[in-house]
Amino acid sequence: ANHGVATLFGVERANLIGRKLSDFVQRDAQDAWFLRRREMLMSDEPQTVELAFRRGDDDAPFIARLEMRPLSGVTPETWRVMVALIDISRQKSAEEALRDALDNQERLIEQRTAELHTSKRRFKSLADLLPQPIWEADIEGYFSYVNRAGYEAFGYDPEDIEAGVNIAAVVAPEDRERVAEALSTRLQGGEVSNHEYLCIRKDGSVFPGMVYSAPILTDGRPSGLRGITLDISERKDSERVRDQQELRLQRLASKLATAQDDERWCQTLLKAIGHGHIVAEPIPSFWALPQNLRVN
Repeated sequence: ANHGVATLFGVERANLIGRKLSDFVQRDAQDAWFLRRREMLMSDEPQTVELAFRRGDDDAPFIARLEMRPLSGVTPETWRVMVALIDISRQKSAEEALRDALDNQERLIEQRTAELHTSKRRFKSLADLLPQPIWEADIEGYFSYVNRAGYEAFGYDPEDIEAGVNIAAVVAPEDRERVAEALSTRLQGGEVSNHEYLCIRKDGSVFPGMVYSAPILTDGRPSGLRGITLDISERKDSERVRDQQELRLQRLASKLATAQDDERWCQTLLKAIGHGHIVAEPIPSFWALPQNLRVN
């Protein structure tokens, strides 16, 4: 035994001479040591084994890797072996710490996954109660979830979503480029000012909609989008009626202003040609002047 082995076992080198290697193997590792030694004796092949040893005469343990090679020309009675010992205690401690950390991480992931599943089921149950279409889409824009109102509003069924329906399929062609830019902006955490698009149902019919979305984050990174689509057909109809009424009122006001201007112009004209008292009815235009004037 060299000085390195003596240092490893914590004894003087002279005291190692004549002692067996098994003297330093921990009690619970003795069976493994004898079994591996027997295998090497029977096969005459090199063996590598990791065993727990003790230092000196106390029970302070350490882990070592033994690389054993039998010497040639030996018999069971004169069996000799060359052994190289490598202290791997720190490596084993690090591996054990890493294994514990991985186990803890795995437990945390399992716990978090269970919480997410519970949260997702709760979200879907709540979303199915809402009257507005609620949906989720992956990073490529394919729907991964649609609530009941969404199926009703767009005419799709769960089998369609499972087969693959992209957000572009429910938006009018003229709005697809704009909605793609908007969704890309939202995935990057940006804001979108115009949320109004022309939506398409499965049967090809259209309706105006307002689309609001937010990124779904997984480990801090966007993995998809969650959004709501509002059918604003009634609001658009109300705006159209309001615009028509405003236009009608503007036209009436313009006609009234024209009639008043014509009346004032006629009064001025008649005074200029020398008439005394003049009574004039409101007239729609200058060209109707002779038929609408009465002079007292």
